[in-house]
Amino acid sequence: MRITIALLLCGLMLLVPSCKSKAKPSIIGKWESMVSGSVEFRTDGSATIVTSRGARQVKYRMVDETTIELFTPEGVVVAKWTILKLTADELVATNLEGSQTTFRRAAP
Repeated sequence: MRITIALLLCGLMLLVPSCKSKAKPSIIGKWESMVSGSVEFRTDGSATIVTSRGARQVKYRMVDETTIELFTPEGVVVAKWTILKLTADELVATNLEGSQTTFRRAAP
Protein backbone atom coordinates (compact mmCIF):
# COMPACT_ATOMS: atom_id res chain seq x y z
CA MET A 1 0.00 0.00 0.00
CA ARG A 2 2.81 2.40 0.89
CA ILE A 3 4.55 1.67 -2.40
CA THR A 4 1.35 2.38 -4.34
CA ILE A 5 0.90 5.74 -2.60
CA ALA A 6 4.55 6.63 -3.15
CA LEU A 7 4.31 5.77 -6.86
CA LEU A 8 1.09 7.78 -7.18
CA LEU A 9 2.71 10.82 -5.55
CA CYS A 10 5.76 10.55 -7.79
CA GLY A 11 3.52 10.38 -10.85
CA LEU A 12 1.61 13.50 -9.76
CA MET A 13 4.87 15.36 -9.15
CA LEU A 14 5.93 14.61 -12.73
CA LEU A 15 2.62 15.85 -14.14
CA VAL A 16 2.56 19.23 -12.38
CA PRO A 17 5.46 20.86 -14.30
CA SER A 18 4.06 19.68 -17.64
CA CYS A 19 0.67 21.29 -16.86
CA LYS A 20 2.15 24.77 -16.51
CA SER A 21 0.89 27.13 -19.15
CA LYS A 22 3.53 29.18 -20.87
CA ALA A 23 2.97 32.92 -20.60
CA LYS A 24 2.81 34.75 -23.90
CA PRO A 25 5.51 37.35 -24.42
CA SER A 26 4.35 40.91 -23.81
CA ILE A 27 5.08 44.09 -25.74
CA ILE A 28 5.25 46.01 -22.46
CA GLY A 29 8.67 47.56 -21.97
CA LYS A 30 11.31 49.35 -24.00
CA TRP A 31 12.33 48.08 -27.44
CA GLU A 32 15.31 49.35 -29.45
CA SER A 33 16.00 49.21 -33.17
CA MET A 34 19.44 49.72 -34.66
CA VAL A 35 17.83 51.59 -37.56
CA SER A 36 14.85 53.59 -36.40
CA GLY A 37 15.21 54.44 -32.69
CA SER A 38 13.09 52.96 -29.93
CA VAL A 39 9.58 52.54 -28.61
CA GLU A 40 8.47 52.01 -25.03
CA PHE A 41 5.04 50.51 -24.33
CA ARG A 42 3.55 51.08 -20.88
CA THR A 43 0.76 49.18 -19.13
CA ASP A 44 -1.51 52.25 -19.10
CA GLY A 45 -1.77 52.28 -22.91
CA SER A 46 0.76 55.07 -23.43
CA ALA A 47 3.96 54.79 -25.41
CA THR A 48 6.99 56.86 -26.30
CA ILE A 49 8.48 56.65 -29.78
CA VAL A 50 12.02 58.00 -30.18
CA THR A 51 13.48 58.60 -33.65
CA SER A 52 16.17 60.81 -35.09
CA ARG A 53 13.50 63.54 -35.27
CA GLY A 54 12.88 63.42 -31.52
CA ALA A 55 10.49 61.81 -29.04
CA ARG A 56 6.74 61.55 -29.46
CA GLN A 57 4.19 60.59 -26.83
CA VAL A 58 1.38 58.43 -28.22
CA LYS A 59 -1.28 56.01 -27.09
CA TYR A 60 -1.54 52.45 -28.35
CA ARG A 61 -4.00 49.60 -28.37
CA MET A 62 -3.79 45.98 -29.34
CA VAL A 63 -6.48 45.51 -31.99
CA ASP A 64 -5.88 41.77 -31.86
CA GLU A 65 -2.94 39.49 -31.03
CA THR A 66 -0.90 40.70 -34.00
CA THR A 67 -2.01 44.31 -34.63
CA ILE A 68 -0.93 47.42 -32.73
CA GLU A 69 -2.48 50.82 -33.41
CA LEU A 70 -0.54 53.91 -32.37
CA PHE A 71 -2.52 57.14 -32.11
CA THR A 72 -2.32 60.71 -30.84
CA PRO A 73 -3.94 61.71 -27.55
CA GLU A 74 -6.76 63.13 -29.72
CA GLY A 75 -7.37 59.68 -31.22
CA VAL A 76 -5.82 60.14 -34.68
CA VAL A 77 -4.14 56.91 -35.81
CA VAL A 78 -0.51 57.64 -36.71
CA ALA A 79 0.67 54.07 -37.34
CA LYS A 80 -0.55 50.51 -37.50
CA TRP A 81 1.91 47.68 -36.99
CA THR A 82 1.47 44.02 -37.71
CA ILE A 83 3.51 41.81 -35.40
CA LEU A 84 5.34 39.11 -37.33
CA LYS A 85 7.32 37.78 -34.38
CA LEU A 86 7.19 38.41 -30.64
CA THR A 87 9.47 36.67 -28.17
CA ALA A 88 10.76 37.72 -24.77
CA ASP A 89 13.68 39.56 -26.44
CA GLU A 90 12.60 40.30 -30.01
CA LEU A 91 9.75 42.15 -31.71
CA VAL A 92 9.48 42.11 -35.50
CA ALA A 93 6.73 44.24 -37.02
CA THR A 94 5.69 45.74 -40.36
CA ASN A 95 3.91 49.03 -40.93
CA LEU A 96 1.14 49.72 -43.46
CA GLU A 97 3.72 50.38 -46.18
CA GLY A 98 5.23 46.93 -45.58
CA SER A 99 8.46 48.20 -44.07
CA GLN A 100 9.76 45.66 -41.54
CA THR A 101 11.54 46.66 -38.33
CA THR A 102 13.25 44.39 -35.82
CA PHE A 103 13.40 45.55 -32.23
CA ARG A 104 15.40 44.07 -29.36
CA ARG A 105 14.19 44.40 -25.79
CA ALA A 106 16.27 47.03 -24.00
CA ALA A 107 18.19 46.06 -20.89
CA PRO A 108 16.41 47.17 -17.70
